[in-house]
Amino acid sequence: MAEEYQAVTGVHLLPRTSYLIELGKIGEKWALRVFRGKTEIGTTPLTTDLNQNEIFNAIQTNITWMPMFSPQEMFGTIGRLVQEARSKSTGP
Repeated sequence: MAEEYQAVTGVHLLPRTSYLIELGKIGEKWALRVFRGKTEIGTTPLTTDLNQNEIFNAIQTNITWMPMFSPQEMFGTIGRLVQEARSKSTGP
């Protein structure tokens, strides 16, 4: 039986878009889930342990076009998401 996605972080809005992202785990591996509004548009397993460049590329793979795209704002959101994931995955 395939392992199910378990959300670790809350959902974070990508700046100036209607897209949202969250990090979770499929088994022991990290995965990125992308939403447009409330609709999931993709789940991408990550090959590295919360690498921001890989997360950025996974977002671009799931979203074909983003108006008003700002890499600096995107990396700010990704940084906050990774920080939340690390704090929740290590426990109190």
